[in-house]
Amino acid sequence: NDPLRMPLILRGARQVGKSWLVNTFSKQFETYIELNFDLDEQACDLFSSRLDPVQILEKISLYTGIKIEQSSSLLFLDEIQECPSALKMLRYFKEKCPKLHVIAAGSLLEFLLEKIGMPVGRVQFLYCYPLSFGEFLSASGRADLREHIKTSAIIDRTIHNRILEYL
Repeated sequence: NDPLRMPLILRGARQVGKSWLVNTFSKQFETYIELNFDLDEQACDLFSSRLDPVQILEKISLYTGIKIEQSSSLLFLDEIQECPSALKMLRYFKEKCPKLHVIAAGSLLEFLLEKIGMPVGRVQFLYCYPLSFGEFLSASGRADLREHIKTSAIIDRTIHNRILEYL
């Protein structure tokens, strides 16, 4: 909701839930466009020319068949490390399309960011970390087991086996 928002880059290890998080968040938008550069190699070609972001959005709309309205659409660029030109374009989305909601993510993004860098003040970063086992138990509706592990000196074999099932 921040009118001064910047494109968001989710960083984190593989399988920590970055894509799941964006897909869940996308339900708040009228339009959701996801380009996964790992699954769709042609999608990277949308960013190959020196077009400005507005022209790129037009190409994405034509490619996906989804009309993009900057104030009510979320554009998700998943596995963006597979398309360095898309990563470089993020800064221009901030400048030329400030109302567009853009999120990028990638599990091997750190290597690309080291190589090409990222302009400060044009994108925002959010780090995603894996859940601890206790957090997983709570998220699974088993905060009772989490509390039992923390407070019990001795854990009954039957309860221990149940905990192992979750582990």
